[in-house]
Amino acid sequence: MRSFCTPAAFTLIAVVLGRPLTAQMESGVPVGPTVTVPIPDARTALIATTVARAEAEGKKWPSVSVPSTQPEHSGTRVLFGDAPRTCVGAFSIGPLRSGELLVGGEIGGADAVKGSVRAAKVWWMPKYPVRDDSLVVRAALLGSPSDTMRIVMTTWAWSSQKGPWFYPSATRLPKTGRWLVVATSGPNWGCFVFESL
Repeated sequence: MRSFCTPAAFTLIAVVLGRPLTAQMESGVPVGPTVTVPIPDARTALIATTVARAEAEGKKWPSVSVPSTQPEHSGTRVLFGDAPRTCVGAFSIGPLRSGELLVGGEIGGADAVKGSVRAAKVWWMPKYPVRDDSLVVRAALLGSPSDTMRIVMTTWAWSSQKGPWFYPSATRLPKTGRWLVVATSGPNWGCFVFESL
């Protein structure tokens, strides 16, 4: 499936509430960097229920130290630089950066996820897009560790013919409150706190 999208307004072609869509990866997605240690399987990994646990996972998650593999001409490489693997609060539409991930869309402030109304448009951009990989989003309602969710996204989109590459999603948080969201894709790791109104 091929779609030409912009992160701010895109056609939703990903997953909702943990039901992954399988799709062929586009041939233009970079192969990605070489990682010499095994990457944990986030589809079965524990869901962090506190910021401290999430940030401890971020310190252990395998990483690489090479320039971004996003297309050089796309202008997104300057957005990455070095960002700590800490949890970042969403207070606007973004983009927000944590670790190797940028996220934007209806994630904070007046544009916060309105879980009870409809799925929110959220885009996830890894520093190192990896062909044939997926983005796994694990989330827990802060203060209520039994309320968790996991979403797996496998479909890429891009804002022009040659990138930048990102995962579009329709995200619905099942309850109102502050959600701790950890997203991973290969060596990319990021943590965010979303508000669901």
